[in-house]
Amino acid sequence: MKTVIFCSGCHFPVSSIAGFIYLGILPPNLSREAVWNTFCIDGPYNGGGYLGKAPDGTRIMAFSAPSSGHLLANLAGSFLEINGVSKNNYQVVELPIHEGPLLALGQMLLKWPVTRPVGRRLVENCLKKIYPLLVQAVKLDANFQISDNGI
Repeated sequence: MKTVIFCSGCHFPVSSIAGFIYLGILPPNLSREAVWNTFCIDGPYNGGGYLGKAPDGTRIMAFSAPSSGHLLANLAGSFLEINGVSKNNYQVVELPIHEGPLLALGQMLLKWPVTRPVGRRLVENCLKKIYPLLVQAVKLDANFQISDNGI
């Protein structure tokens, strides 16, 4: 069984959002409420792990990590081992989207109830810019930086 692992360098679960777009759980047009309800109901969702199975049987997984080659290879290997994925039949999809300072600030502000409305507004404004890029990356495999079996 083939496994596709979405990976990004963001602390916000950009890789999980891409995985859910791929699975059809999130719509291709930005629905802030759908994204918000999926990831930020009780503070920021740190995402990762097994997301589900595509109609063709491909398992979809996601995690976030700094995207430096050797570190990514070690993390992917550990991630595969922890989740029981065969090291012979997987594909790592590194999303070329990096976290900006406003997204990081918004995510930090989500932690406290007093600042949660401001954090939510910042995260939503950042998602307006990131979401179309994720949809495009999911639709057009040419936007992916793909490595097979061993990064």
